[in-house]
Amino acid sequence: MRKLLNTLYVTNENIYMTLDGENVVCKENNEVKLRLPFSNIEAIFCFSYLGCSPALMGKCADYVLCRYRRYQRTAPAGSWFR
Repeated sequence: MRKLLNTLYVTNENIYMTLDGENVVCKENNEVKLRLPFSNIEAIFCFSYLGCSPALMGKCADYVLCRYRRYQRTAPAGSWFR
């Protein structure tokens, strides 16, 4: 089974993104507009004035650091990346 990763673009200025368990939740005026599993999202681009919760930013940072460490372990010896 192939895992397809997607990009989430948030262009509505009134959307606030939060993390609910393992789901990214987009809310407008405290009403849930969208709920997606975090594991299915590769990138998030937010053009919203409200932004996102600290929990979601921390989860995104952990995801990026895990990918960086995984790549660092597999980089060839003598690589500039090590």
